Amino acid sequence: TGAAGRLLHYTVDWRQEEQRVLSGKGMLRGSACVQTVFFREGQLRQQEYQIPFSQVVECEGLEPGDTVTADYQLLQSQVTLLEGEAPALSCSLTGCVTACVTRRTRLPVLRDVYSTRFQTVCQCEQIACPAWKTFDCSIPTEDTCQPQEAAVSVMDCRVRARGFVDDRGCMGGIYSFRVLYCCAAGRLHCAEHTMKVVSQEPVDAKQLAVRAGWQNVSAQADNGAIRIRFTAVLKGRGLVEQPCVQVSRCNLDAEKHRVVPPAGTLVLRTVEEQETVWSIAKQYGSRTRQILAANNLEASSRLVPGQLMMIPFSG
Repeated sequence: TGAAGRLLHYTVDWRQEEQRVLSGKGMLRGSACVQTVFFREGQLRQQEYQIPFSQVVECEGLEPGDTVTADYQLLQSQVTLLEGEAPALSCSLTGCVTACVTRRTRLPVLRDVYSTRFQTVCQCEQIACPAWKTFDCSIPTEDTCQPQEAAVSVMDCRVRARGFVDDRGCMGGIYSFRVLYCCAAGRLHCAEHTMKVVSQEPVDAKQLAVRAGWQNVSAQADNGAIRIRFTAVLKGRGLVEQPCVQVSRCNLDAEKHRVVPPAGTLVLRTVEEQETVWSIAKQYGSRTRQILAANNLEASSRLVPGQLMMIPFSG
C-alpha cells in the first residue's frame, strides 16, 4: 500500500455556519466535512478534514431583514490519495443548495364587531393563503450488491444521499453506499452501490425541495453478495394554498337583544371545529383569562374538537 497507506472510503457532510442578507443577496458560509477511512501500517484509521466555503445566492426580491436558510446536498465527489513525501488528499466536491427566504408581512384584515347586548351578523368568504408545509415519508428498502470478489464479512458501510422530485411530483432519493468488506483471501475491498428510492404518492406543492436521509442501515454478506437494508427517510418542504376564512362584512342589529346567561352561570360544553378560547369567550360574554383559569389551560394551548370545557360567565 505504500508509506501513505490506502484510502478505502469517505463521506461528505455540509455544515452551515452563517447566513446573512446584504444588498439584496444571501451570503452563505460554512464548511464541507470530509470523513475518511484509510488503511495504514496494518491498521484501519479515521480522519476528518474541514474545507471552508462561502457563497453568494441571488434571490429575486430579497430585502434586508429577511431570513435565509440553506439546505445543501452533495451531487458529485471525488477524493483521491496523493502519495509522495507529504501524502495529501485531493478533494473535488459538487453540491447544490436550496435557499428558503422567510419574510414577515402585515396583511389588512377585517375584524368582526361583537356586542354582549345585541346580535351581530357576519358575512365571511373563503380565501386561499400561501403557506409552507412539510412532508415526511419513510420507505423500507432492501437490495443486493454484487462485489468484484465474493464477500465473507462486512466491516463497515457508509451512506450519502441526495433528494429530488420526479416528473409526477413524487419525492425521491438517490443513495450511494460504500461498503468495506473482507474476501475469502483476507484482503479488504471497497464496493460501491447506488440505489434510487421514490415514494408512491405525489405531493401537491409548489417549489418543493426534498432532503434524503436514512435510518437503520445494515449490510451483511450473503453467499458472496452484500445485502443492504435500510429505511429511506424523505423530507420535503413546499408551498401550498391553505384555506382561510375572512370576514368581509359585519352588521350589528340594535333592535335584537342577545340572550345571555345571568352572572355566575357556569356552562359545560364540548369544543367544536375551528373554535378558539377567544371565540368561545365572545359567544358567552366571558373573558379569555376566566376560561383559561377554569380549565387549567395556558394562553398558548390549542383546543381539540370534542374537548370538554367549563365556561364561566361573569356578566
